[in-house]
Amino acid sequence: HIQGQFSPLDFSLWEVAESDVLWERASINLAVSDIRALASTTDFRWGDESLKFEPGTNISTGSGLHVRLTKEQERGVTIPFSMDLSLHGSRELSIAPVGSQTRFDIESNWTEPSFQGNWLPVEREVTENGFDAHWSVQLLGRNYPARWIGRSVHGDQIQRSLVGVRFLAPIDHYR
Repeated sequence: HIQGQFSPLDFSLWEVAESDVLWERASINLAVSDIRALASTTDFRWGDESLKFEPGTNISTGSGLHVRLTKEQERGVTIPFSMDLSLHGSRELSIAPVGSQTRFDIESNWTEPSFQGNWLPVEREVTENGFDAHWSVQLLGRNYPARWIGRSVHGDQIQRSLVGVRFLAPIDHYR
């Protein structure tokens, strides 16, 4: 389950008039490096709306999903979002901490996790039944802004900031 919220946007930081914002072209993009691992997904919940995903991203040549937003963000209103996503057969799960404050949890029945990236979980528990890990990454702890104009010009920095877990196969005496 993925959920979060978008806080009100302030375009005055870029000296962009709110009337110049192209809301009809706004989208949410989810990059998935190996789209074959996508087992299922639900509609994207944007406030009280249910939106359908489309294939591909609008931000890069990589694979993934996107959803076009149907209405502009109202001034001063925080909009919640959510979706369910099921991945199979992947060797790792990485998340790019692009928010001003990125907090996320990963829970799995995998018993041999290898936590990866510049930020390790702030809390984690690994048992014979799996693991539960919690991350928190702050804006000032990375080398790119929380917002920018145009397509991502921070691709290398974002790639280097990925955090998450690699699913290692345990070694036994037969290997």
